Amino acid sequence: MSTKKMGSGWQKISKPEDLKKAITRMLNKILMSEDPVMHAGRFASLANAWTNAHRLFIEDEEMIAIKKRLDNLERKREEKQ
Repeated sequence: MSTKKMGSGWQKISKPEDLKKAITRMLNKILMSEDPVMHAGRFASLANAWTNAHRLFIEDEEMIAIKKRLDNLERKREEKQ
């Protein structure tokens, strides 16, 4: 399921990748503001959230890859029997 825009700029976030995109947009808005230093605390908090979302995304991708490898091994094992 991908990010869907809802009324008033709301977005549905259903996976870590969606969260990363939303946080990236907020970080960019802070960087483009007239005084980004004024929002340094918010920026740091969002950057930390982005890092955690990225970690979840990577872990999710790794789990998918591991599951595929396990399925292949199980299939090969069944074929030998």
